[in-house]
Amino acid sequence: MNPKEEKKKIRDSELKPMSMESFNAMIDESEKDAENGRVIDAHTVKKQLKKWK
Repeated sequence: MNPKEEKKKIRDSELKPMSMESFNAMIDESEKDAENGRVIDAHTVKKQLKKWK
């Protein structure tokens, strides 16, 4: 097995499906973050990423 296939096998074995309850809780939390201004727009993220390089 080549290294790429091995990494995929490991990654796939670690992934677990998310329950609908967890998924909905994540959405609720994201909506609250947006309502309370705890978000960063994509343009700002891109600018910050360029500084990391």
